[in-house]
Amino acid sequence: MTASYRAVNMSLVVGICLSIILTTSYGLANCHHRLRNIYPTFDSLPVLEDVGEPLILTSYIQSGDVDMARKLAKVSEEPFVGLVTSYSGYLTVNPDLNSNLFFWFFPAEFGYEEAPLLLWLQGGPGVSSLFGLFGENGPFSVDETGSKLIRRPSSWHRNHSIIYIDSPVGTGYSFTERDEGYATNQTQIGSELYTALLQFLWLFPELQTHDFFITGESYAGKYIPALGYTIYKNNPLSDLKINLKGLAIGNGFTDPLTQSRSADLLFSLGLIDRKYADGLRSREDQFVEALSTGNYSEAYNINAGFSDVYSGVCRIENEYNYLDNAPSHFDDGSYTIFVQDADVRRALHVGNSSFSNGDLVSEHLVDELLVSVKPWVEELLNNSFRVVFYNGQLDLAVPYMASEAMFQTLNFDGAEEYARANRTWWYVEGVLAGYFKSAGTLTEILVRDAGHMVPTDQPAYALDLLRRVIEDRFD
Repeated sequence: MTASYRAVNMSLVVGICLSIILTTSYGLANCHHRLRNIYPTFDSLPVLEDVGEPLILTSYIQSGDVDMARKLAKVSEEPFVGLVTSYSGYLTVNPDLNSNLFFWFFPAEFGYEEAPLLLWLQGGPGVSSLFGLFGENGPFSVDETGSKLIRRPSSWHRNHSIIYIDSPVGTGYSFTERDEGYATNQTQIGSELYTALLQFLWLFPELQTHDFFITGESYAGKYIPALGYTIYKNNPLSDLKINLKGLAIGNGFTDPLTQSRSADLLFSLGLIDRKYADGLRSREDQFVEALSTGNYSEAYNINAGFSDVYSGVCRIENEYNYLDNAPSHFDDGSYTIFVQDADVRRALHVGNSSFSNGDLVSEHLVDELLVSVKPWVEELLNNSFRVVFYNGQLDLAVPYMASEAMFQTLNFDGAEEYARANRTWWYVEGVLAGYFKSAGTLTEILVRDAGHMVPTDQPAYALDLLRRVIEDRFD
C-alpha cells in the first residue's frame, strides 16, 4: 500500500466503527478487504547507518540474568539523557516464528514502591502505542519537525508506572519473521500480550504485587478485554499471578452489533437531514440483521456503502473530534519521524527493525472486524473486575450513544442496578468535566469537550478519571 492510498478519507462501519471501513464492496472471500483507520499515516524510513540489532530480552529473563537484562534495557543515551528513567526492548511471544513485542516502560516518578502499574494499548488496528505515549499521556511529546522533545506536565507516569506495548505483533516496532506470526483473532492477541506481560513482571519482580490496570482506546476496546480475560483464565494455574484490578477503555470499539448506529446522532447534531437519516437508518437495520444472523459477507457488503458519510456528506474533516477542523500538528505523524531517527533507534534498542505503519496487521485482522468481545467483558464484570468505559463527547468514530447502546445490553450481575442507576455530575477543580453512572463493577463516563483522544483534548480530566479508576472512587 502506498502512503497516498492509506491517506484517503475514510468513514465508519455503519457510521461509527472507529473510522475503520472496508475499501471494497466485495464479500469475505475477496482478498482486497482491509481495515482502515485515520491515525497519522506514514512510511517506514530506511536505516542508513549502523544502529545495531534489536535487543531481545527473553533469553536473559529465562536464564535468570535479570540484572543484566535491566542494565541492557535501560534507556540511557541521547536524546533521552537526563529526562526520565525508562527501559525498552523486546519480549519474545512466539519463538518458533521469532515474534517479538516491543515495550517501553516508565517507572513512576513518585512513589514507585507502591504505585500501580498501567499498560497502555493503542487501537487502529496496527497503530503503535507510541502514538499514545507522544500524543496523549506519556512523559513527552515532539515538536512539529519531529526532532525536539517537549515535556508533558500531565504525564501519567508521574504517579503511576506505565508500560507501552506495540501490539499485536507487526505493530510499530514489534515484529515477526513469518507471515503466520501476524494475529488473526483476539484470542491470539490476548495470549501474546499475556506472555509478554509475564516476562515483564519477571524482569521487574518488585511490581508483581502491585495493582495492575489495562488501559487504552479505540480498537484496543477489543485488545483490553482480550488480555483481561486471558489473565483471569490463566491466573489460577500460573505460578505468577498478575494482580489485575481493572480495565479503563477510552472510546472503545468492543461490540460491532450494538455499536453500529449513527443516523440518529448525526441527525440530532444537524450534520445530516431527515431524508438522509431515514436512508442511513434503513441501511443500519440491514447491517444489524445480517450481523445478528451471522451473515458476515452481507454485513461487509452493506457497510461498504457508508464510506462517504462523514467526509462526503457531512464534510467533517475530523471524525475523532467533529468540532476540530484544524487538527493539531501531532496528526501529521511527527512522532514517527522522531522514533525512526538513528540516535533514537540506538537509545530504544530497536536497532534496524522497521517501524511498521500497520498495514499488514490490518490485513490479517480483516475477518475479525465484526467479531464481538462483549462476552469477555461480561465475564470480567461478573468476577469483580472493575471495567470503566469513557467516551469523549465530540467523538463520532465511537460516540457515547453507540457505547451506551452496548452498556444497555450487557448481561452481568449489575444489569438491573445499571438500568435503575442515576447519572451523576463529575467535577474537576470546580469545572463540570462530565457525567458518570455506576452499577456493580461497571462505570461509564461521558467526558465533556473531548473527542476520541480524551487525554489529548482534556489532560486534567483524564488524570482525574484515571485516579478515580485506580481508587475505585466514583461518588
